[in-house]
Amino acid sequence: MTPVPPPPFHDRLVHLDLKGAPPTIDYLLSFMDTAASAGATGFLVEWEDSFPWSDRDLRSPTAYTEDEVRSFLDKASRLGLEIVPLLQTFGHLEFVLKHPRFRRLREKPEFLMDLCPLHDDSSPLVLRLVDDLCRLHPGISRIHLGGDEVWSLASCEKCAPFAGEHGRSALYLHHMEPVFRHVRSLGLVPMVWDDMMRKWPPAELRRMDGVQLVVWRYGVDIEAGLPDGMWDRFADSGLDLLAASAFKGAIACDEVWADVPRYARNHLSWLRRAARTSFSGIVLTGWSRYNHTTCLCETLPAAVPSLVTCLDLLLHGGSVEDAWARSAPLLGLPPEHLPGSPQMPTASLPEASFPGSALWRVSGRLAAARSARWHAVDGIKHHLPEYNGGRRNLYEWLRGAENAQKALDILLSADADIRSAASGILHDPDIEELIQAKVVMERREAAAAKARAEEAVAG
Repeated sequence: MTPVPPPPFHDRLVHLDLKGAPPTIDYLLSFMDTAASAGATGFLVEWEDSFPWSDRDLRSPTAYTEDEVRSFLDKASRLGLEIVPLLQTFGHLEFVLKHPRFRRLREKPEFLMDLCPLHDDSSPLVLRLVDDLCRLHPGISRIHLGGDEVWSLASCEKCAPFAGEHGRSALYLHHMEPVFRHVRSLGLVPMVWDDMMRKWPPAELRRMDGVQLVVWRYGVDIEAGLPDGMWDRFADSGLDLLAASAFKGAIACDEVWADVPRYARNHLSWLRRAARTSFSGIVLTGWSRYNHTTCLCETLPAAVPSLVTCLDLLLHGGSVEDAWARSAPLLGLPPEHLPGSPQMPTASLPEASFPGSALWRVSGRLAAARSARWHAVDGIKHHLPEYNGGRRNLYEWLRGAENAQKALDILLSADADIRSAASGILHDPDIEELIQAKVVMERREAAAAKARAEEAVAG
């Protein structure tokens, strides 16, 4: 018998993005069981403002308590799961830099994402945050320091001349190297996202010796758009590489539904790359917001079928359909048809057994309503007199009105259904934000589309 090769990714860390609709601790603990059963080996936890920071200004109103954090870590220990905390230390520091007393540390005054690497108080702030985070994470072996998407790097009056003389990579490392040293002094391995280094030469990359580089790509073809020679430069650097895929939050910033086939294809693309490049692990990212100030992506329960299917692919390979057939029984769903297929339409998903499945079903209805509304707007817009030289197309206007009404019908009881399905899973402020963004605004746009179609018909 031919031996079965081991999975290409030894570590399979599920990313918890808790800066958007963080679940209650009870749901989080039940979710851990589901993820572990599906093949996760740990969690990459992006606490952001849901962490009980010593500086209370940095906590959200629904932040976890210290006891809740400990219960999460204890549960992970019982399940044999690794916990890797993630703290943004350069870009994406909105939850800190939004406060007036930290405004002076911004690279650009109007841009609350990025820290100025040459400000005297920037590094002390970051090191305090690292120490505060590690205070409640005894026994961890590594920490993710973010470091991605520092869009305004080298913009301020101090940093621009420095970068002009020494290079942008030198400016980046000027800020990050002291953080790496501090983390190592705590006995921890630092990790960072890779996007700022994709064009760096191997010599510059080697300055990060001992840092794990996490390469993120979320499309169905992870190779598209990468700089020429990037994989060779990363290999020549000798750095330990991890992949980063996506199981939710990587299609649109205001998405309501985690498309299982779409996310599964991202993992198939990563499996093809893993046949050519050595990775010690993979992070399955699940974004809840694109940054601290943007709208909510799909909720965590809405993405459980996607996560379980993607983990199965990483473990067993095969096709998307094969992975779904193996995953569906764990979820209490029929294995014959994929969610969103004509046989399992999002508007009428079956009942399932996984925690939060009622919210998954409501999310499917929201996706169906959004599709109907989109077809209404698109169908009307391109057949209006101002777009087509004054021509009339009664059929398209009537069809647009029908699609708009379909969206309104689907949304009729969505407010109450979300409140019921999300009770005990999400906090009340996040439930209300979800309803406002995904139901009220969708209903408003569908009603406007219907009115415009009826106006065209009457005219």
